[in-house]
Amino acid sequence: MQRLTLVFVTLLSLVALGHSLCEFRQELVNLTDYCAVVNVTISLDYTYTDIEGSEKKGTRNIECQNGVLKTEADDCNSPIVMSFEVEEDVMITFQFIKSNNEWDFSNVSIMIINPEEFFNGTLYGPDYIAAYAEKSIITKVGLKKSYMCSASQSFDLKSNSSNISSMTLKLSDLRAQAFEFDKNGNDLEFGSATRCNADIKGSKIVPIAVGAALAGLVIIVLIAYIIGRIRSRKQSSYEALS
Repeated sequence: MQRLTLVFVTLLSLVALGHSLCEFRQELVNLTDYCAVVNVTISLDYTYTDIEGSEKKGTRNIECQNGVLKTEADDCNSPIVMSFEVEEDVMITFQFIKSNNEWDFSNVSIMIINPEEFFNGTLYGPDYIAAYAEKSIITKVGLKKSYMCSASQSFDLKSNSSNISSMTLKLSDLRAQAFEFDKNGNDLEFGSATRCNADIKGSKIVPIAVGAALAGLVIIVLIAYIIGRIRSRKQSSYEALS
């Protein structure tokens, strides 16, 4: 049932967002181990004032250019910082920190290198836009454990442009792990997952829905049985009168 729920929630998320999963990795230079891995789908909602003074709203689904994006590092010491060009002129940076046998996904930031093209020439402002999350993405996950959240999570971003009134990063189908991994040969293996509250709540919805559907089916069968009995009795009465 839990697998069914995870698949159901994941499919809903992918349909709603309409874009594909990105995989980000930081590997050691000798390629024998990983420092951090993030699998996630990303979208960006924003509200801004255009060059004519009108308020505009938009959404950008981030499509990773190559699917799997990799960087290299000499060690996996804290903090881990890894940056990727996810689209032309759009950079994303992840930061992880380690403390007391736990790791945090402490920050994510977006840099739009060419705002004129990103906003189709409708935004007046700086030569680039830098925006960062105002709170941690994930906190207090044990080492060698991963974090999983299929549901969409929203994080407000603070930007350097006064013409952008709001910017929200949405992450879904998220699975992440940092600093320490178990490996099967050369294959990456995520550790046992800490699930987000939204997934835990969502996992209760499917059994309730299934139970309600079964209860409805029982009622329908019972009504059909009663109707059948009534018709049978009437038929017997007609035959007796004849």
